[in-house]
Amino acid sequence: MIKLLKLVFVSMFLCLISACSFIVREERTDAYRALKLQYHQYLDYDFMFLENFQSYINVASTETAKSVVKIKVDMVNPQNQVMTSQFGSGVVFDETETSYTILTTHDLIQVIQPNTHRIQVTDYMGSLYTGILVHRDSELELAVISIYKNPNNVLPLIEISTHHPLPNEPILLISYRQKVMNSMVMGFITSIFDGDPVNQMYTSIETDIYSFGGVVLNNHMKLVGINYMLEGNLGVVISLKGIEIYLNQYQMEIYND
Repeated sequence: MIKLLKLVFVSMFLCLISACSFIVREERTDAYRALKLQYHQYLDYDFMFLENFQSYINVASTETAKSVVKIKVDMVNPQNQVMTSQFGSGVVFDETETSYTILTTHDLIQVIQPNTHRIQVTDYMGSLYTGILVHRDSELELAVISIYKNPNNVLPLIEISTHHPLPNEPILLISYRQKVMNSMVMGFITSIFDGDPVNQMYTSIETDIYSFGGVVLNNHMKLVGINYMLEGNLGVVISLKGIEIYLNQYQMEIYND
């Protein structure tokens, strides 16, 4: 009997040692801690919970959408006749005492010589503004325009995320998609290409040219991208990294001027 108990004890001890060999030590790097925190925050706002999803959509439609604007760009000849018009989207991200600053795509506001351009911005209330081209970069595919404030319409600033979306994380696009003001459509990040400054992200969102300049949000309702082109009928997004590079360049040039 004693031999049998010893055999059982030894077997349990060996199993315990074997199990310990499968324990994975947690990394202690700052990058790992940040990713772990991001993952837990993502779970806190997981759309699988109906209450979270309802809250998310309510905030998106009643608050965040107020930051998104429609942009119309008319190409006019020297006789001030409209030759062509382009439509797109933009998002308010900064302000001064007298003006709002809007982030959009470069292609929407590029000027074709000898024609000039006229920019018209429409907010969520339907109020019209004259847009002023402030800065653009054809390589980074982004541009900034400004509008004078309407004291009767307060436009909230979009909050820019501090971290990139996780693979297959759900996202929301708010834009002028299908010529509908503040159209909202959801999808996922399918892949990220890190081979050029734009660092585009491919999505599962079906969209069109009118959504170019639309804001892409994560499940914290923070900006993680700007929609700027199509792959088939799916949106391709300038990633947070590309936006950060552009805004740093923009701010440096504005400061130096």
